Amino acid sequence: MKKYIYIFAGVVVVGAVGALLYSFVFKGGGVSNNLPSDTGSVSRIHPVDSGAFPTGGKVTIGTAHGSIAVNNFYKLVSQQEDDALLIKKTNEYLISYDTTNSSFWIFITASPMDTVEKAAEGDLLAILGVSQSQVCSLNVAWGVAANVNKALSGASYPLSFCSAAVPGVQ
Repeated sequence: MKKYIYIFAGVVVVGAVGALLYSFVFKGGGVSNNLPSDTGSVSRIHPVDSGAFPTGGKVTIGTAHGSIAVNNFYKLVSQQEDDALLIKKTNEYLISYDTTNSSFWIFITASPMDTVEKAAEGDLLAILGVSQSQVCSLNVAWGVAANVNKALSGASYPLSFCSAAVPGVQ
């Protein structure tokens, strides 16, 4: 029963990160907040304050199976929305990191989905400088935009080479 609670909590967290990424992709980022005392719009997207990020060549991420040293991906952060850091953005996908739960998220925005998924997974491995088995120990998931695959949108999935990969989706 405890396993299902963890799975449910993971899906909820990944969904929240997906919603943040959705605002990056389809809303142009951030939410305007025009209060009577404001002099204009205030966005939740902040300029990246690289001084607040680790500066070494490697960072350590704790997992349920111990800690994994990865390349310092903070050096690649281009945008920040609250606790979500955009690591890489292409015309086909986004890769982000949520600092609240140490999770990585790949959001596929173009087709063919299987080709884009493989490219994004390869980029994540290169960015982190880890093996497939090591990245499977991290909190990593992918999702897809509804305009790419409506049947799979709105949910999160493990990477194609991890043991719980979605059958028929590669």
